[in-house]
Amino acid sequence: MPSMFDPPKLLFRAEVYRRRYSRRLFRLLLGVGAAAAAYWALAYAARTGVAVDGLLLDIGRLVAVVLAGYLAVLFGLNLYRTLTRRNERIQVFDKGLTWRKHKSLAKFGWSAIDTFREGASGIYIGNRPLLAWGKHVIFLEDGNRYAFSHRQGDTRRFASAVRPYIARVTGARMGQTLREEEPVQIAKGLVLYPGGIEARNKEIPWSQLSVRVRNRRLQIRQHGGDNVFKTVATFPISKVDNLGGFMELTAQVIENYQPERRKRSTQQRAVTPPESQSTARRTTEMPLSEPKRATGTQQAATKRDTGTQRRATR
Repeated sequence: MPSMFDPPKLLFRAEVYRRRYSRRLFRLLLGVGAAAAAYWALAYAARTGVAVDGLLLDIGRLVAVVLAGYLAVLFGLNLYRTLTRRNERIQVFDKGLTWRKHKSLAKFGWSAIDTFREGASGIYIGNRPLLAWGKHVIFLEDGNRYAFSHRQGDTRRFASAVRPYIARVTGARMGQTLREEEPVQIAKGLVLYPGGIEARNKEIPWSQLSVRVRNRRLQIRQHGGDNVFKTVATFPISKVDNLGGFMELTAQVIENYQPERRKRSTQQRAVTPPESQSTARRTTEMPLSEPKRATGTQQAATKRDTGTQRRATR
């Protein structure tokens, strides 16, 4: 685990400058003017009867019109961005983030983050987005909110940089809340209890639970016998708070309640930095007590370290 005296390591950086768009305006304007001049020259040649194939003149004028229209659209987009966007610089370090907007600078560590919601998505060709939408949102414990979208940079790289560290913090926080016999709601219709979870009004104990992410949807599955898991509920990951922390927590707790699955990879787990794996394991390796609200028709009580015994009833 990095020491507080070690210099921070830069993991990701994204920058947005208005000047970048304003510089493009002049070049695009020149392009529109050149395309318009080419069209005028070809039209003049057609009127004066220059010894050139008429079909070639028509094709040339069509290309000039299409090119001028395309450059005019780009000019409009860059003009809009020049007028609406502000200088911004986001840096992700192994100890936290710095977020500069115009002249204001915010610095915060991972422990200051309350919620991370992964809402950005898109269609990619290689590493280049063909179509992008949504945004990742970070909510701090002091109420401040920071959003990262494709306008600021690569949303996939940003999420990959911050997810492991936020998962470590939020997973430990959720585990502590469950040990205090309190529920944790991470999405509408999805609540964690000390003895299991409730998904779409369906109660599933840890001993029968499996979770995974497929096609940007969180799948909640229940053991149905014959070693077969049946999907009982799905949630878009853009609607799930602290998905990485949830996956980190459930991976450890399920291993405690289902030791036969420790050597099998039947769920998708969030990736954590090497230095955080031991911390996450220590946080969640203690079996959680049964919830105050039963997760089955009637669950057998679990023994606690003090030797006391509780029984959860519906």
